[in-house]
Amino acid sequence: MLYNSVIDMLGAQVGIQKKALYHLAEQMSFSLKDVTTFLSLTIPVSADEELLDYSTSERVIKTAELYQKGFEVFGEQKFKLWMNTPSKALGGKKPIQLLNTTKGVEYVLDEVIRIEHGIFA
Repeated sequence: MLYNSVIDMLGAQVGIQKKALYHLAEQMSFSLKDVTTFLSLTIPVSADEELLDYSTSERVIKTAELYQKGFEVFGEQKFKLWMNTPSKALGGKKPIQLLNTTKGVEYVLDEVIRIEHGIFA
């Protein structure tokens, strides 16, 4: 089963399929290796149908939510550029540098929502 939205992923009770991570990598325009590095994930090498553990699934879902919101607010190309541009609001870091923890993903998502509402730091 492929997930068409974050809502579909949230329906996964135990964990999401490893294929969802491939889909996220494609959305982010990165290799799977790069995405697992950014998100500090260790992914089992076994079959694609295998479910990711709960904590890994949660990180993938949160990151997918961030990218979905970012695409809505900025447009796909501008969001990808923004993710790689140092931000004063994020302590001078590139947003993509904060994706290695769930809290970092939430912080970047909060910043996107502030931008959506015209609240600039």
